[in-house]
Amino acid sequence: MEETAFFTRVLGITRPWFITKAELKQTEKRVDIYIDHSSGFAFPCPKCQRLCSVYDHMKEREFRHLNVCQMATFIHVRLPRIECPEHGVLQIVSGLGEENSGMTYEFESFVLDLEQECSIESVCRLLDMNWHP
Repeated sequence: MEETAFFTRVLGITRPWFITKAELKQTEKRVDIYIDHSSGFAFPCPKCQRLCSVYDHMKEREFRHLNVCQMATFIHVRLPRIECPEHGVLQIVSGLGEENSGMTYEFESFVLDLEQECSIESVCRLLDMNWHP
């Protein structure tokens, strides 16, 4: 199975999103997944849910995701901003993670589950993360 098809299935990526590139860096034990959306797709306004066309895109964001094949996995995306006739130009709600978070919802949930069982220092060591108190 081709890498992009494999990661599309494993990560559950659905239309309008698709993987443009998947990079496996085995020496770094890291996977970088780059996703984009289909052109011409209308996204809902985050305030009124009206379908609106894409205005432009934000700078690339990186979300830490659950490990794949024991490798730290990062999803890269440039989230679109839409232009709503009523509310103006707004960033879409991504569904990947919180607006100011560098983690996907799935990874954040996993971290919180681990923190119930062991110390923050242990969680950081297990997941190869930094802890900034």
